[in-house]
Amino acid sequence: MRKQINDFPPYSNNTIDLNEARKRSKGNVKRKNRQNLVYRRILLLIFLVFVAFIGWKTIHSLICRLFVEVIPVQHKIVEDVLNTDFLVLRDETLITAPASGRLEMNYSEGERVGKNAVVGYIIKTTGTSLQKEEKIPIRVHQTGILSFHVDGFENLCHPETWAQVDVSLFADLEKNLAKKTNNVENNSIVNKGDSLFKITDNLSPCYLYSKVTGIYPEEWKEDILLSIKLQEFNNEKITGRIIEFAKNDDAVNMLIKISGSKGIEKYRRLRGEIVVEKNKGTMLEKSVLVLQQGVPGVYLVEKGRATWKKVSIIEYLGDNVLVDGLQLGQQLILTPSLVKEGQRILAY
Repeated sequence: MRKQINDFPPYSNNTIDLNEARKRSKGNVKRKNRQNLVYRRILLLIFLVFVAFIGWKTIHSLICRLFVEVIPVQHKIVEDVLNTDFLVLRDETLITAPASGRLEMNYSEGERVGKNAVVGYIIKTTGTSLQKEEKIPIRVHQTGILSFHVDGFENLCHPETWAQVDVSLFADLEKNLAKKTNNVENNSIVNKGDSLFKITDNLSPCYLYSKVTGIYPEEWKEDILLSIKLQEFNNEKITGRIIEFAKNDDAVNMLIKISGSKGIEKYRRLRGEIVVEKNKGTMLEKSVLVLQQGVPGVYLVEKGRATWKKVSIIEYLGDNVLVDGLQLGQQLILTPSLVKEGQRILAY
């Protein structure tokens, strides 16, 4: 008789426990794998955020550097001026027609004539049948420049009588000047006593009379030099010296001796400016200023980095400002919103 020996029954309790252990082990592995995957994803996300942050800062910094505007500091002189009108006073003589007739000139506008020179004639017709002509010379007794720009004020506008000049008399001066000038031309018919031309002594000084009302510099007095710009001479500066100075209520009257008066014999009244003050500094747009604790300053490039520098405000001029405290040639940053203290600035 055979004896059958079975070490483990086909479906024993030990077999069930082993299967369950295997299942639990696989479940634990899956859970751990899922957890590790979540951790890896979180770490990857943190890494990507960090890289993006660093990358954005780098790109932003690069963009800012590329768009930062830098220029050398330059100085500018800003002038405060006083607008005024000037009356031209000089040594001039009015020449009138010695007789009635046709004017025949030997000289033209702006030519220099000598003492006792015959500058022209009055052609006077006499008789009835033969129509004889008589030439009456027009002689001048002083040396100077001939000009047809007469206004009738030649004897009044003299340096010796400046204190008695009534400016209101010159309200229609330009109209009078145009009228007188247009009526007297070469070969025109004139009457005895008509104003023909004037002779201006160009070797004598020329003067400007000015009446300034309101506020004027306290340092103005006799012998002070003035810088003057005249509109009729393209605002080219000339130098004048105050010869006589008189205060009258809220106004001041000045007689100013000028140099560089070539061509001024054509004018009686001039419009212009007197420079009362000069300020030297750096002209900036207001947007360039950077306030730190209420103190104005600007950003400069020093040793390749943005550096804040304190400045002093001299004057505000509309959207611009004149400042002091910057040296010529320093590198000024025009776009302060794109930089910060210590930031490296790309080569420029």
